[in-house]
Amino acid sequence: MPRKSWLIWFGVWASLTLSACKHAPKVNYCLPGEPYYGCSEGPLDMRQADGMICTSTRDQRSILRACKLGVGVPDTIVMCVATSGGSQVACSDGGILPAYGGEDTYTCLNTRDFDRLMVYCKRKQDD
Repeated sequence: MPRKSWLIWFGVWASLTLSACKHAPKVNYCLPGEPYYGCSEGPLDMRQADGMICTSTRDQRSILRACKLGVGVPDTIVMCVATSGGSQVACSDGGILPAYGGEDTYTCLNTRDFDRLMVYCKRKQDD
């Protein structure tokens, strides 16, 4: 599936998943690419992606599912941070991997959106 159509599919899926949750925050998901990250709110120059919080799409699905169910984020999630002008991700498991074109596809959020999503998930877990 081409990257652009995959991004649209993922954005729709994430929106539907979170919209099923009451008052879910609106977040700007991005898929790494060169020279731009494909984001749900439009393209982002990859050099501006430094510091974005990224997860593999598999881990992102786990986060969204856990958030929807109110069970808390699983401990097995590998979190990454975009580095090197957005071309790499440094991950909590010690790996430094290509942000795009490697084995995994990553979804990234800026730190503000990531914080909002985690606060929402924590509140949902406490309900």
